[in-house]
Amino acid sequence: DRVNRVFGEDSPQGEYKGDAVLLNASYQTPVGKITGFGYLLEFDPIAGVPAAAGDSTDTYGVRFAGEHSAGKVKLAYLASWATQTDAGDNALDFDLDYYVGELTATYKQFGLGAGYEVLEGNGAKGFTTPLATLHKFQGWADKFLTTPANGIEDMYVNVSANLKAIGGLDSLGMVLSYHDYQAEHVSADYGSEWNASVTAKLKKIAVMLKYADYEEGELPAARDTRKLWMQVEFNW
Repeated sequence: DRVNRVFGEDSPQGEYKGDAVLLNASYQTPVGKITGFGYLLEFDPIAGVPAAAGDSTDTYGVRFAGEHSAGKVKLAYLASWATQTDAGDNALDFDLDYYVGELTATYKQFGLGAGYEVLEGNGAKGFTTPLATLHKFQGWADKFLTTPANGIEDMYVNVSANLKAIGGLDSLGMVLSYHDYQAEHVSADYGSEWNASVTAKLKKIAVMLKYADYEEGELPAARDTRKLWMQVEFNW
């Protein structure tokens, strides 16, 4: 009956109240897991925060994910589709789709993957994901925490390496990603983004450096953005 969001308790959008029903059923096949899901969200209106009731939605979908070994190369694949409609006190009327396809090849410590993810929009509302781990998707610069009204198409490529016992470290992990963003409902370039991270681990300490570089396109209010994070973690 409540959602504590990432913005913190001092933000008007920090907490949603209402009814949330989450449904999930899966079946494991020899080639991957098939999962059906339903997210039924009816949030109470919040004064001055139209996004609250605007995020009241019914979403149903299916997801397929699996792995296959081809010699020394491991292939991981996933595909998902969902449909979303307005619900509860949502003043908008919409019927939007979501779909994604991704393929990743891993050889020893190295990985290469590519994907195509689409969240539709109708010009007034984009496919909404108020319960998502928002920072994980559509780039680390966080330009698309709310799906644009005209939707978004994200074509991306990931390169990774996870090296063991190198340079006196227990492990060294590296990730490099590139995103190309386009509007889904109209013809518009939303820009592009590079992401990079390096994580070094030594015994109980892990240090991570992460960088995002977004180059603006035709998305209103989105400007060139660069972000740098440093994180130190101690495990005991």
